[in-house]
Order: sequence, then structure tokens, then C-alpha cells
Amino acid sequence: MDWDLPNAPRHLRGDRVVLRYSRILPGDRSRGYLPAYHYRILIQSGTDVGHINFRVGNEPHDRYVAAHI
Repeated sequence: MDWDLPNAPRHLRGDRVVLRYSRILPGDRSRGYLPAYHYRILIQSGTDVGHINFRVGNEPHDRYVAAHI
């Protein structure tokens, strides 16, 4: 598997929320953990209301333990 990730988009916008890029957490190849994108969730006023983290790829850990979409 190729562990090189493309540059993360800085902002992902919807009608009511913005996901603001925070960082990429490195994966752990020896444990089968993929790198993860981290974003903050902002509402229209700019208020930070939470976060979302997701991994991109298809490894057994993500399919059977973490979550797979």
C-alpha cells in the first residue's frame, strides 16, 4: 500500500459548516494504522464546535476495528 498522502484540502465547505484542516497524524505501518486527517468543525459564525478525524485507505484495522466507510 502507498502511504504517501496527497496534500489535505485546507478547508472543506458546506452550506452551514466549514471543516478547517488541522494536521495529518502519521500512520504506524507495523500496526497497520493508516495516516489520519484531522479537521476542526466550524459553524457559520466561526465558532469551533468540534472535530473530525478520518483515515484514508483500506487496511484490516480500519475495516474491522476503527470504522470503514
